[in-house]
Amino acid sequence: MADAGAYSNQEDARVRALSVEHLRLQKTPGVWEDVSTSLKQIDLVSTNQDPFALHKVLAECVVAEFDRALWTFQPVIRDIEKTRMKHTEREESNQEDAEKRHKELGTLIGRYTAMHELSRHVIHISETLAVASRTMKSIAEEHTEFCQQQDLAAEITERSKRITKSLHLSAQLLNNFQNRAQAFVARLHNEIQLV
Repeated sequence: MADAGAYSNQEDARVRALSVEHLRLQKTPGVWEDVSTSLKQIDLVSTNQDPFALHKVLAECVVAEFDRALWTFQPVIRDIEKTRMKHTEREESNQEDAEKRHKELGTLIGRYTAMHELSRHVIHISETLAVASRTMKSIAEEHTEFCQQQDLAAEITERSKRITKSLHLSAQLLNNFQNRAQAFVARLHNEIQLV
């Protein structure tokens, strides 16, 4: 029975750590350092000829950050799925003792609450990814239109084609991440229903 309470406390701690991680991420100088470093590495002449070169750099940083943030959820959700049967077995094997049942109920309530808190964060990142994906797709389309309206030299055209491809790739990656986030939401919802 001690394991059940410990599991609940560990799970609550993971959810709290995840929450703190996402709050920290909003204020992380590392993200801005990555953007700053990336911007310093681009050719300023290319930004005069194709201002979307800046968008490409920022898009790559955004994609990398969403990739990192999204995958912080996977091990927590997988752990919930893998330990589901342990809770079911404990519940069935401790029916005779009212005190043990009371503790088990507390564990289940803690587990349920922790999963709801985690679900809130997963839903939020899914929503954020949906907006980011649509925005990136729009930027890529605007770049395509920009290139069609410009009279560009062959050298610049090749660079602009690479920028267009990179922007479309970023949009697609964000869309794929959103699909993964939606899968996390569904998996977590499934686990919540079982509690």
